[in-house]
Amino acid sequence: MVVDGVSSKVTYIICLVPQRSVLAPVMFILYVADLADIVAYADDNQLYIHCQPEDAQSAVLGVQQCISIIEQWMAASQLRLNMDKTELMWTGTKYNVSNIPICCHSLTLGGAKVVGSDIVHVLGVLLTPDLSFDKHVTAFSAKWFFQLRQLRRIRRSLDDDSATTLVQAFVASRVDYCGSLLIGAPKKTTDKLQRVLNAAARIVSNTCEG
Repeated sequence: MVVDGVSSKVTYIICLVPQRSVLAPVMFILYVADLADIVAYADDNQLYIHCQPEDAQSAVLGVQQCISIIEQWMAASQLRLNMDKTELMWTGTKYNVSNIPICCHSLTLGGAKVVGSDIVHVLGVLLTPDLSFDKHVTAFSAKWFFQLRQLRRIRRSLDDDSATTLVQAFVASRVDYCGSLLIGAPKKTTDKLQRVLNAAARIVSNTCEG
């Protein structure tokens, strides 16, 4: 680097950028920049394509060809596509998903077969074909209630500030994560989150239910 005509000292590195380094996201973007020339919509390892049920077969072929090209690019960049973590899911209305041909419920990638799934994890969110997020809220509400029960056991040993900090760290902040996805969700789904927040408020205020 040169600033005002003065060059910085050259340091040769013998390894990649450490994981969780502040430079890692920037280096990753630079490293995969030309991947955008292969596929228009890519976010780390998520690939999305839209089609009608009657066009499912051609869509599957297109995805397989696209992933094959990505795999070749990764090999040239000394990377490897992890088939064990590759998932497939069709989303849409129940009627449209039911009209997807059986032959399209899996992908053939090289010598591996990826079978369609009814639920996938994307950045900490559980997605189902109907995109209702009901299973996501149900599963995570159970985890949050578990955390709240543990906090309830030690509440007597905590002052109000400590209780508030712990509830915020273990529950409230996680309830807020990706909350915008639930805009328009049915009341029966959002009510589950409200019950979690109500229980969290009782722990902070050190009051009993009822």
